[in-house]
Amino acid sequence: MAVMTTRFVSAAELMARVLGFSGYEFAVTPHPISSASDEALREMAAEAAKAFGALPPNEKVVVAARLFYMDYEDKTGLPNQIVMSADRAGNVDTEEQ
Repeated sequence: MAVMTTRFVSAAELMARVLGFSGYEFAVTPHPISSASDEALREMAAEAAKAFGALPPNEKVVVAARLFYMDYEDKTGLPNQIVMSADRAGNVDTEEQ
C-alpha cells in the first residue's frame, strides 16, 4: 500500500489502472506536506498508518519524503530527506537525513 497526498490522488489512480492494478488502495494525506510542521507530519504519518487496515497493529509503515531545493536556496541545516515510521496503531518515529 502507498501513501499519496490529496493533490495526486487522481494521478495515482490513473497510474494504478495503467499498470493493471485498478482499485489499488492507498492512504491519502493532506497536501502539501512541504510546509507542514514536524507535529503535523507526525499526525499525518499516524493517520496514514491507520489506513493500512489489513496489516497487524504492530506492523511498521515507513514514509520517506525526499526534499528538493532550488540552486539559489540556502540549504544550510535543512535535511535532504525525512523518514517517518509508524506502527499501524499510530506510534510515530521520525528521522532527518
